[in-house]
Amino acid sequence: MANTSLWDIYIKIFGRNMSQEEIEERVEKVRHPVPGVAFTSIYTKQDGVVAWQIAKFDETELSQNIAVGASHLGIIFNPRALYVMADRLPMPDHQWKRMDKGTLRLLT
Repeated sequence: MANTSLWDIYIKIFGRNMSQEEIEERVEKVRHPVPGVAFTSIYTKQDGVVAWQIAKFDETELSQNIAVGASHLGIIFNPRALYVMADRLPMPDHQWKRMDKGTLRLLT
């Protein structure tokens, strides 16, 4: 399983192995935004546990992918990730807007 470095542990805990085709089907089901639902995906290429590619989604007028530099557990302490969450969470769906690239550059 290419999507997590913990696949062997997953199999031992849950006792079920899936084919690559079955995994890809499941990942594909969640990779596309739900129409009309606003969201922001915060991901890190340095994760080391979950492949960053599965955290990125097809961007729409109601969705955005934002990369941060952090480890799997370190993302919860990352100032950029915290800023993005603080900005996104109180925003009503009908007022959702993308973070502009200038703001994101300031957070780097």
